[in-house]
Amino acid sequence: MSGPAIGITSDFDGKNFFTRPTYCRAIEAAGGVPLIMPMVGARIADMLAHVGGVLLIGSMGDVPPHRYNQPRHQATHALDAEKEAFDFALMEALAKWSGPVLGICYGTQLLNVAMGGTLHQDIPTQLAVGPWHGKGFDESRRHMVRIEPGTRLREILGADELEVNTTHHQAIDRVAPPLRLAATSADGVTEAVEAREAGGRFLVGVQWHPERMIDKAAHLRLFEAFIAEARR
Repeated sequence: MSGPAIGITSDFDGKNFFTRPTYCRAIEAAGGVPLIMPMVGARIADMLAHVGGVLLIGSMGDVPPHRYNQPRHQATHALDAEKEAFDFALMEALAKWSGPVLGICYGTQLLNVAMGGTLHQDIPTQLAVGPWHGKGFDESRRHMVRIEPGTRLREILGADELEVNTTHHQAIDRVAPPLRLAATSADGVTEAVEAREAGGRFLVGVQWHPERMIDKAAHLRLFEAFIAEARR
């Protein structure tokens, strides 16, 4: 049986739309059919009509701080204006759409801001954090996160702790009202959020990059749960 189509957002370098292959491989490994969504705002509704779920991926840029009423920190990376316009148009459409949504890194921050939350713009200079959140964000760096009890994420992962990678220099500050905290690192940085309503729509965002760790069963389970929801 063919798996459900999953819309995967794209990044933009000023000339090209692109998506790293690890996202597509993770969707395929979990039983889905990856479809990359180009940044064509006029066709968002048409794209959503052809997919069972949406994966919000990481980005080279950061969510513009004017979107959450903050001045820009010197470490904040400018986001291309075309990508900003598309991403927030997509989030507006997703608010009216019933399918499952999974956010990763920037995708999680976008989800939180679009729903009314805020961000720490630069972890190393704004927070007292552990060495895993140091400068450079070496992809090989690993640390543990604590999964909050009673959350959908804990049910999916089947564990109260999980080893993750860390490459993000921003993090969620105030969690958006429709979301709830789902995981934190030992230094208190928010590492995951999910829909506040238990048992409702699949709406999960993680700060780490599980698509780069699908050789570990727990990380693959996150994608499998996402695909299972998209089948419905």
